[in-house]
Amino acid sequence: MKHVYLFESLNDLGKKDMALLDRILSHDERFVKMIEEIKSDKEFERFVNHFKFLEFIQAEPDKMAALLLKSVKDNERLRDWIGKNSDEFPESFKKSVGLYSDLKNLGF
Repeated sequence: MKHVYLFESLNDLGKKDMALLDRILSHDERFVKMIEEIKSDKEFERFVNHFKFLEFIQAEPDKMAALLLKSVKDNERLRDWIGKNSDEFPESFKKSVGLYSDLKNLGF
């Protein structure tokens, strides 16, 4: 019988999703570069869905805010996607985005 985890994580992400998020965060510079290299809107949507942006933002809002802010200033597609989906983001993500952008403007 296969071992089943009743409580895989505290933030509703399964083991596979947590592993994916950990890989994304540990290779954040390459991930940001991948976002910047996307050429079309269709490709961007596939990328966002494949890497489960919405799920990860809901589960780990502070980490995702820190990651996405590295690319959001120069990427209109990402800004548009965040604007379209902002109703689904937790307040902590919205606060983190504001906090991190303020720190970035101050040079930290």
